Amino acid sequence: MAKILTLVKTRPGIDTATFRNYWANDYTAAVLAIPDLGREIRRIVHNHAIGLRIRDDAELPMPDWAGIAETWLDSDDAARAFMAETASAAWCARHRAVFDAIVHYPCREVEIWNDGVDRPSIKMLAFFNPSAAMTREQSQRYWNVEHVAVGGRLMNPRQYAPRYVQNPVWLDHHSVDPRLDFAGCPELWFHSPEAAVALFTEPGAENTARLAEDEAVFSDRASTLMMVTDEVVVHG
Repeated sequence: MAKILTLVKTRPGIDTATFRNYWANDYTAAVLAIPDLGREIRRIVHNHAIGLRIRDDAELPMPDWAGIAETWLDSDDAARAFMAETASAAWCARHRAVFDAIVHYPCREVEIWNDGVDRPSIKMLAFFNPSAAMTREQSQRYWNVEHVAVGGRLMNPRQYAPRYVQNPVWLDHHSVDPRLDFAGCPELWFHSPEAAVALFTEPGAENTARLAEDEAVFSDRASTLMMVTDEVVVHG
């Protein structure tokens, strides 16, 4: 099954209630009505930025993006067709009254751990570019193996986050804007907002600094886009 992460940005002046309602209803209905593709879509989740800052260790900026959609489709071909349709000029013009930008990232979901939680209280998602020393493939490999081990030693994350997913972007997919040509997106599910803050404070400043040092091995931390969100299932 293919998975697409989609960053969405609203136009200036669009309030939160209007955005959420339009995204969940009008926009989702349009997605499901795409000819020959609606039946290929198995699940859609909307993650809305809630503005909670859980890390104070420098460069990770909170975004001016409004949310992240997760869309699961039956096949890679369906994912490509979905992206072609919803990134077209006609599609963007159709939803221009609310959305200022829509950027897709086809991924393969890699579950690192899951302690049985069905729904998160909140989630953290963080899109990153590879470090200057690594290709996208090298960055994804280091993230998947070495970084998971380092984070486990330094932070004991499972006591705060019962589920951790990695979303490496397809190697052959690239965004038009090089600043948004992300290599992957970690997804941490938390027991509570307090647990999210605790993950990056209770291990202590020294361990948090070591985690940041290891992140810099495989990612460009200055351009990482981090978002703390709620989660709403809108289809499936």
